[in-house]
Amino acid sequence: MSLSQHGFTLLTTYPDGREPLFWGVSIPDLINKQRATLTNVLADVVTKLKADEMEHRRKFKDEKLQDIFPSTLGYYFEKISGACYGSEPAALGAGVVRLVLDCLEKFKVALEARGALKAYDSVTYHLDLIEYPLSELNKYFENVSDSNLNSKSAYIFAFFAHKQMDTLQQIAKDMDEEYASEV
Repeated sequence: MSLSQHGFTLLTTYPDGREPLFWGVSIPDLINKQRATLTNVLADVVTKLKADEMEHRRKFKDEKLQDIFPSTLGYYFEKISGACYGSEPAALGAGVVRLVLDCLEKFKVALEARGALKAYDSVTYHLDLIEYPLSELNKYFENVSDSNLNSKSAYIFAFFAHKQMDTLQQIAKDMDEEYASEV
């Protein structure tokens, strides 16, 4: 009967026959105590998460993702484009595509080691986009007459793959900067 928005009276009885006690319970006071406790618990969680994040960043701070991408990547795509139109041998195009695919695999392994491969949707998205044209280019260079691509479509695939690699390099640079910073 004493229940209101401000509180209620709690009756406590004892099996040993002691006299029952009546307690006044203030709902706003309970809410304030719960908020204070929850604030402290959440502050401890945030502190622990920041410490874990910094430990993780320090572990990989000196391993730059940008270093996975060779400085000659633009040159690789020049050779791939040349091989699309026949100004470079198809075998050279196939070899260079394999170098790019190896670079992508190293990038994936490095991200997996950091536990970041699936954590960044944009990385997964661009990796998915680039793998198909590179595998098709590899098929094209290995056996031009048996490929679904012609020289123009192969060039378009090469151009697209180059742009995706540029995007992945920028993502790697951004991630390196993130790992170099404090939380």
